[in-house]
Amino acid sequence: MEKPVLDIYEDFQCPACKALEETSGNTIKNLAAEGKVKVVFHPITIFGQEPTKSNSVRAGAAARCVPSGQWLAYHDKLFEGQPSETVEGFKVEELVAWGKEVGVTDPGFEKCVTSQQHAKAQQDYSTKVLDSGAVTKGTPTVRLNGTELEDTAFRPADLRQAVLDAAK
Repeated sequence: MEKPVLDIYEDFQCPACKALEETSGNTIKNLAAEGKVKVVFHPITIFGQEPTKSNSVRAGAAARCVPSGQWLAYHDKLFEGQPSETVEGFKVEELVAWGKEVGVTDPGFEKCVTSQQHAKAQQDYSTKVLDSGAVTKGTPTVRLNGTELEDTAFRPADLRQAVLDAAK
């Protein structure tokens, strides 16, 4: 039997997404490390207003520049450094520095981030996800084998049990 799939739709600028990371992030990582679940992160930009929209696009585009081996550490760093929704944040200099902090050594990383090479891809993917109906109530949206978990995602013990039950 294939292992369950946990899809996490999140916006690096979203305070509720940061709360999910703080509450259940370790549980999600542990379940994946134990081989109990396949986790698929979907970083999207859900905000339309400024400065949150531009902050989100910059962060999402930067995350697309990170090699897979450091991606999860960078993901965590973005939530750790999440700016207030009322200020311009996720400045490119910060995004580059955070990549280096988590061990990104790829020579093209800095140029990729500073040029915002993936900004359009981030926006296009976000539109595609939102148009698909995968996210209906905002971020974070956590789906286990396609079924939205709602508040269960914020209760680590319940989340673990839901994943284990889905594997049966």
